[in-house]
Amino acid sequence: MSKDIISLPEKGWIVDYMKYTRCIPTPETEIPPIFCLFTAITTIAASLQRNVYVSRGLYELYPTFLTVLIAPTGKGKKTTSINIGLKLLQKAQVTKIISEQITPEALVLALHRQIPVIKGGTIVPQIQDATGLLVLPELSVFLEKRDYRSGLVPLITRLADAPDEWSSETVGRGEVKLHNVALCMLAGSAPSWLVGSIPAEAFTGGFMARFLFIVSDGSAQPVPKPPAYDKQLQEKLIRGLKGFNTLRGEITIEPVAEKYFADWYKGYYYKRSIDEKHAAYQERKHDHLMRIALVLAVSENRMVINLGDIQRAKLYLDNIEEDMFAMFGDIERSQSTSGSIIQTVLALIKKQGSITHSNLLRYVISKGITTAMLSESIETLKGGNYISVAHVKVNGKPSMLYSYVKDKEGGTEDVTDL
Repeated sequence: MSKDIISLPEKGWIVDYMKYTRCIPTPETEIPPIFCLFTAITTIAASLQRNVYVSRGLYELYPTFLTVLIAPTGKGKKTTSINIGLKLLQKAQVTKIISEQITPEALVLALHRQIPVIKGGTIVPQIQDATGLLVLPELSVFLEKRDYRSGLVPLITRLADAPDEWSSETVGRGEVKLHNVALCMLAGSAPSWLVGSIPAEAFTGGFMARFLFIVSDGSAQPVPKPPAYDKQLQEKLIRGLKGFNTLRGEITIEPVAEKYFADWYKGYYYKRSIDEKHAAYQERKHDHLMRIALVLAVSENRMVINLGDIQRAKLYLDNIEEDMFAMFGDIERSQSTSGSIIQTVLALIKKQGSITHSNLLRYVISKGITTAMLSESIETLKGGNYISVAHVKVNGKPSMLYSYVKDKEGGTEDVTDL
């Protein structure tokens, strides 16, 4: 499914949002529709805070999303997409916005809220739910490589699971307790920063698996002046967020939807990748799917998840995984010199679709890659069936043509094992 062709419901808040952002019926901005979709999902989730949930038997699943929009610098309008959702939330005043560069202690204190109440004739502080939306238009400003070995990454990893209670000793402030945690995030980043900054260890601890990375190359068409927002539609969206904020209790699942989900999960369980980076995400895909289905139901003002919600949620995740997994592979390969070279060669072939040996050599020489290095990379990629090699003639002279290989289902081959 193309990222520009998104299966949307016929009605609901998300559909109105996609119209508001001029992503449908025909895109009229440079924001990729997939960015608008996941910004809308995360915006609704932030308005719901920790007030609704879907039961998964041994645990309750709350609508928390750590969403990162990935596009090259100057493309994709990542910040614009984030700001549209942010401004609606600010106008609706339905969640706490945390947007500054932040330390572990500052994040805890931003989520920690209490109000004075009278008990037995005495005024005492009462802890409120620790909910909020962390907004980071430039993830690199917030998270540096060293943070993966500091307290910030373990903290986000823990809070992303929406614990009922969490406490920590903070410097100079004693113990701070968080109650009913629900943290959402909307962030943006260029792929080059992620590839160069994230160590492989970020996967093994489950940190990366808790994120949804929405990757796009940006719009294919320039839009010098996007149309203005529809003010009436804006007011409708704000009212909708305020209404979502009043919802309470369990979001149930129709039996036919639950059966579809169970059948999918049983089949999916045995097809998970042996690669630990894929497996870490795949172990949480069913929860990501159910959270999205919850939001889709709420978008149509339903407290019941139906079959269409489950099917669309699955489609949305399937749609983002190809490029997300490719990015995971880029991160791994960047950890070594040879891996970095293979990554560069594969990326160039993928971008072109097909390219002759001489043209590829012209590209890579400028990056310090020698003929010998290129030949070794080509052999590795060919052996792994990531590219095909054909003998052709260019201007009457024999040459090699390298073509990017896709699997039989139309997705990319798993390249993270390189």
